[in-house]
Amino acid sequence: MDINVVASLIGSLGFPIVSCGFLAWFIYKVVLDLQKTIEHNTKIMEKILTKLDMDEGDENDDK
Repeated sequence: MDINVVASLIGSLGFPIVSCGFLAWFIYKVVLDLQKTIEHNTKIMEKILTKLDMDEGDENDDK
């Protein structure tokens, strides 16, 4: 984004409105990144739990 565009937005809308808009956009981006990370961690945890369940099943077969 060009500095002239930001200056014209601040001049026409006012600093508080532009600041709130920027913060909303920033928070949205951060939440999307966190959501992707949580989904990735969930997939990994499911794989780990599946592997642990298989290992526990092997131990029970020996008894």
